[in-house]
Amino acid sequence: MPETMPLAIRIGEEVSMASLPISHSRAYHQLLEALQEPGCPICRLGQRAAEQYLDGLLYESVNDVGLRERIRKARGLCHRHAWMLANIHGGSLGIAIIYRDVLHAVLQELPQRAGVERHLSFWPTSSQGETQAQRLAPQGPCPACEQQAEMERIYIQELLRRLDDLTLRPAFEASAGLCLPHFRSALRQAENSAQRRALIEAQRPIWQRLLDELDEFIRKNDYRFRDEGFGAEGDSWLRALATISGERD
Repeated sequence: MPETMPLAIRIGEEVSMASLPISHSRAYHQLLEALQEPGCPICRLGQRAAEQYLDGLLYESVNDVGLRERIRKARGLCHRHAWMLANIHGGSLGIAIIYRDVLHAVLQELPQRAGVERHLSFWPTSSQGETQAQRLAPQGPCPACEQQAEMERIYIQELLRRLDDLTLRPAFEASAGLCLPHFRSALRQAENSAQRRALIEAQRPIWQRLLDELDEFIRKNDYRFRDEGFGAEGDSWLRALATISGERD
């Protein structure tokens, strides 16, 4: 029997993740490719997974009843994924349908009145206002966030399992490594102390290299050394931002 890993069976299903017969080789090769690119590979792969999910949402699952209910409960997608959705070419009709549904649900939570109300008692007190605000808050997670988090978990799992691989380990060591948020996730996800030790041993030199480049960047900003010009350390400040906070979308 081939190994299995959770993958989206159809983007937008009410149960979006299912166990499908697929070897780890696909995740392995995608991880290797991402390690050749700048920045945290898990950020990159997670972003790609979210983009694929949102594309499928607009072109395959706009009328999925279960998914529409999840989006209503979430009060739409989160800020980040909502604006990613807006960037999908030709998606305006799908967005209109989905967000018309959400807006209608939001309106149902507001008090209604017949005619013109002359008394201020119609408007809620501060305690009532807090209750109404809570009813308008998301009642469930953003579906795109759930999908992205699950796919990131899969890639982290693959990375941890392959840190002794003679191809992946050198590729990781030559890369930007993991950002701090995904490094924390990987430490939590490690199955044993050997995996955690291998991860730390691979990551520490990467962060030390970046620290050295930051020191050099700071030194060259001293007026005494400005004539030296910048090398690889020139964008270290940006890479430090991405390393500590995660890659920019």
